[in-house]
Amino acid sequence: MYAQLDIKSSYSFLDGVMSVDEILQQAHTFNYAALAINDVHNMHHVMELLEKSKKLNIKPIISMRTTISHPDPIVYLIYAKNNKGYQNMMAYSSKLNIESFENTFEQLVEHTKDCVVIVYGEGGIIETANIDTSAYLKLYKQSINDFYIGISNNSSNKWYVDNQNLKLLCAQFDIKTVALPKVEFKTVEDREVKKLFVALSNNRLFNDHANYINDKNYFFDYPTLEKYYDQTDLAATIEIAEKCNVNFETMEEATLPIFESNHNVSSDEYLVSLCATGLKRRLNNQVSSVYSDRLKFELSVITNMKYSDYFLIVYDVILFARKNNIYVGPGRGSSAGSLVAYVLGITHIDPVANNLLFERFLNPERISLPDIDIDFPDDRRADIIEYVTEKYGADHVAQIVTFGTFAARQSLRDVGKALQIPSYKIDRLSKMISTSKLTTLSEMYEKNSLFKKEINNDPKLLELYSLAQKIEGKPRHTSIHAAGIIMSREPLVNHVPLLHVAQSAVSQYSMNYLEQLGLNKIDFLGLRNLSIISEVVSAIGTIEILKIPLDDKKTYELLQAGDTSGLFQLESYGMTELIKELKPTIFSELVAVIALYRPGPSNNIPAFLKNRQHPEQIEYYHPKLEPILKETYGVIVYQEQIMQVAQVMAGFTLAKADILRKAMSSKQADLLHSLRADFILGSQKIGYTKQLAEKIYDLIEKFANYGFNKAHSYAYGLIAYQMAYLKANYNLEFTLSLLNGVIGSSHKLSEYISAARKQNIRVIGPNINYSQDRFLKGNNSILFPLTGIKGIGKAVVNKILLERQSGLFKDFFDFIARSNLIGISRAQVEALINAGALDLFAHNRTSMLEMCDSAYMYANLVKVEVEPAYLDFDIVSKPKFKSVKHYPLHELELEKEVLGMYLSEHPIVTYKQELKYKGDHINSVKQTKRTRQLLGIVNKIKTHRTKFGDLMAFVELIDEQDEIDLVLMPNVYKLVQSELHENQYIEISGKIDKRDSILVEKIEIRK
Repeated sequence: MYAQLDIKSSYSFLDGVMSVDEILQQAHTFNYAALAINDVHNMHHVMELLEKSKKLNIKPIISMRTTISHPDPIVYLIYAKNNKGYQNMMAYSSKLNIESFENTFEQLVEHTKDCVVIVYGEGGIIETANIDTSAYLKLYKQSINDFYIGISNNSSNKWYVDNQNLKLLCAQFDIKTVALPKVEFKTVEDREVKKLFVALSNNRLFNDHANYINDKNYFFDYPTLEKYYDQTDLAATIEIAEKCNVNFETMEEATLPIFESNHNVSSDEYLVSLCATGLKRRLNNQVSSVYSDRLKFELSVITNMKYSDYFLIVYDVILFARKNNIYVGPGRGSSAGSLVAYVLGITHIDPVANNLLFERFLNPERISLPDIDIDFPDDRRADIIEYVTEKYGADHVAQIVTFGTFAARQSLRDVGKALQIPSYKIDRLSKMISTSKLTTLSEMYEKNSLFKKEINNDPKLLELYSLAQKIEGKPRHTSIHAAGIIMSREPLVNHVPLLHVAQSAVSQYSMNYLEQLGLNKIDFLGLRNLSIISEVVSAIGTIEILKIPLDDKKTYELLQAGDTSGLFQLESYGMTELIKELKPTIFSELVAVIALYRPGPSNNIPAFLKNRQHPEQIEYYHPKLEPILKETYGVIVYQEQIMQVAQVMAGFTLAKADILRKAMSSKQADLLHSLRADFILGSQKIGYTKQLAEKIYDLIEKFANYGFNKAHSYAYGLIAYQMAYLKANYNLEFTLSLLNGVIGSSHKLSEYISAARKQNIRVIGPNINYSQDRFLKGNNSILFPLTGIKGIGKAVVNKILLERQSGLFKDFFDFIARSNLIGISRAQVEALINAGALDLFAHNRTSMLEMCDSAYMYANLVKVEVEPAYLDFDIVSKPKFKSVKHYPLHELELEKEVLGMYLSEHPIVTYKQELKYKGDHINSVKQTKRTRQLLGIVNKIKTHRTKFGDLMAFVELIDEQDEIDLVLMPNVYKLVQSELHENQYIEISGKIDKRDSILVEKIEIRK
C-alpha cells in the first residue's frame, strides 16, 4: 500500500499541470490507497478532491504547501490530521493570501498544530546554502509536534548518496523520514506542459535553458517506487495517511447571522409582522383569503426551515438600497414566485396574480437552501457589498471565487508568445475561432478544414496547436463571481479558506461546494440595464417606473417594429426577428418570448406562433389543461406549467410536482421510474384513463428539458418592458444613458448612434470646449464625449476639463499652448484633431495636423519654465495659420480610426456625389422589399462552408443611413473572394429575402 503525498494540481496556477480528475484517475490506475494534493498557499482543490475520491475508493488527505524564505527558501507540506487541523490550515491559507502577511517559521508552527508537516530534503534543508541542517533538524524536533523529512526519489547516484546521508542525520535526532516523490505531471510525455508553464510564469521563451524541470516528477507505479525507496519510507506514507482523518460530518455547519431588529422579538415574529403589514400595503388593505392563506403557508415553510433570518437580511439590504436611492430590480430567478418576497418589497411581481409558484422557489419536501437573487445598477453594487460588510463584519462576509481558464484563443496567444510565433499568424487562427460556432481547439482542428490546413502546413503552428490544446481549459487565475456573496454567524474562516482580492474577502471554494458547508449564497448582481432605467427615471423626474402601464400603445408599436436596439434581453438579431414576426400586443407574450428564445425551446417557436394565429386549432389533450396552457397557446413553456399539470392530472402536491420537474430536467432515472408510476396511479385514482395519463406524462417529460422558470422570465420580461417603455416615450434620455453605458466600446457606440439617428436624434461630434467625459443632452441632440476618442483616457479628459475652468480655448494655437502646459501629448492632440474635437476653430483637420510643428514651437516659446510653469502670450506673436489642401475621404478614415465609426459624415455620401450615384439606399430597400442597385461599404465579412464544402459569405453592408446583411452564395462569392475585404466600396443587386437580407445576384467592387 502507498499514499502519494506530494502532488501539485492545476490550481497551482501556471505551475501544476493536472486537474483533480486526472490526478485521481492516475492514482486509481496505480492502485494508490491515499493521496494528498498540496497546492501553493491555496486549498481550491479540497472540496473537489473530497467529492471525487469517494467514487474511486481513494482516501483524500487535506493538504497544502508553503514556502518560508528566510534565510533561504524551504518548502513545507502540511496535512490536516483532524477537524481542528483543517481549521488551522484554513486560517493559515487565508493569511498567506493577504499580501501584507509575513510568512515566518513562527506562523508555520502556530498554524500546524493538529497537522503533520513534511519538510523537503531535496530543494530544502540539504540543498540550501545558508542553512545549518543539524540546527534546523533540532528546531523542527523542538517546535513541530508531528513532522517528517521528505526523501526524494533516488533516481541518480547523487541523490542516492545525499538521501542516505540525510537519513543517517535524521536518525541521530530520532526524526522520521518518508518517501516523497514529487508529482507535477501525469506521465513523462506531459513534461512539455510543465516546461511551458515555467516559461509562461517567468515570461520566458519555451526553449530557454532556464526552464529546467525534473523529468522524473510524474506518477510511479509501486514496483518503480520500490526501486527508489526503502520499505520503511514507503510505509511511512501510509502511516501519515492513517493519521489524517478530517470528518466533515462532525463539523459544525455554517449558519447565517442572526438579524437584529430593534423590536425585541424573535426573527420569526418580526418576519410575520413585516409580512402582515406589507401584504396590506401591497393590496391597499383589500386582502382576500387567497392571499392571506398563501402568505400563511409560505411563512410556515420558511419558519419551519429556519430561514427567517435569510429573508430579513435580504429585506434589510433592499431597505438600505431604497433609502440610498439605489434602484432595485423587480426580481430574478424563482424567488419572484414568493409572496413573502413580494410583500417585503424584495420582488415586484405579484405571484398570485401571475400564477407563480412558491414551491418552485422553496420546496418543503426537498431540503435546499433558499436562493434569492437581486439586481442592482452596476455602478451601485459596490455600495451594497460595503453595507453588508460593515453591518455584519468583514470577517463574516465574502464574495465567491471563480476561475479564469485558458480558452482556445488565450491558449494560442500565450503559447504563441512562448514559441515566438509571429502575431499575425496567431491573429489569423484566432479570427477563425471567433467567427466559428466551434469553441475548442480540437473541434476546430477536426471540423474546420481551413484551420486544420493552416496548422498542418506549418511545423511551428503544429507545435503551437499541440501545446495549446494541452493547456486549454486549465485554470489560469482566480476571479470573483459576478454576483454571489456568502455570510456566516461565525467568522467565515471557520468554514471556508479565503483569498483577499482588491481588499475584498473571497472564498477559495467555488460556488458548487459552498452549500455543502451550510453557506447560503445571496446574489447581488450589477446590471447596466438597471443603471439605464435609474438614470432615465431620474432625468425625467415625473414617473414611477413600477407604476407604468403594461399596455402602453407606443411601447408595443416600438417592439412590433423591431426597434429593440439597447433593450435588455431583446436586442440580438434573432430575438428582434422573432419579435417582429410575433408582434406582441400583451405583456405575457413578451415574457413567453424571453423563455422560448433559447437553444432547445426555440424548436417550439413555430408551434407557439401558429397557435397564436389559430387558437381554434390548439389541442389541449384535456379541458383541465386549458387554463394552464392558454397563456402560452397550448405550448408548455414554463417549468411551473409542468408542475401544475402534475397537480391537476395526477393529484401531486406542488412540492412533489417540483421534485418531478427537477428529476425530469436532470434525468434521474431511478427517481423518474417511481414518479412515473405515481403519476399514472394518481391519474387513475382521479378518474383518468391509463392511456391519457401516459400521454400527458410523456408530454410533460418531453418539454421538461426545455421548460424555463416562469418567475424569472416574468421578472426579466418586466425589465425589458420598462426599457422599451422608456425608449418609446423618452427616447432622447434613454439614448443618452444607453450611450454613456458603452463608452469605450466603439462597436456598441456605432450601433446605438446609428439607431439614434434613425429616430432623428442628432449625435454631434466631440467639441474641445464643450464635451465632457460623458455624453451630454442637447436640444434633440447628444454631444459626443472626449472619453470616446481612442487614446484619450479619463486622466487626459480631467486635465482638459480642469484647464477649461480657466476659460474656453480661443483658437488652435491657444489650445496647443495650454494643452502642452498641462502635459497632453502630441499623439493625443492629433487624436483630438482626427476626431473632429478641434473643428470649432474653423480649420480643416489636415491643415491642423500640418500646423502642429509650428504650433508646438510657439507653445514652447510662450511656456515659462519656472515652478510651476506658466504661459506668457506676450513673449512672441502667434504664427500665421496656413491652410493646405485636404481630402475629406482621408479625414473620415482617420476619424473612424479614433472613434471606431464615421460620425461627422459618412464617406459614402462624398463617394456617391463623386459618382453622381442615383441608385437605392439601404433604408428604402428595406421598406420597399426590392432592390435595383445598391452602393455601400463592406463593414464585416463572415465566411461559411456549405454542406457540400463550398465557401460562401455573409457580408454586412453599410451606407450613410443604415446597414443590411448580404448573402453571397458560392457561385457569386468565388468571383470576388480574392478581392473582397472590409472597408471596401461595392455595388450589388439582388433579391430581398424574408429576413430582410439581400441574396446577391451581381456584385462589383469599386476602386
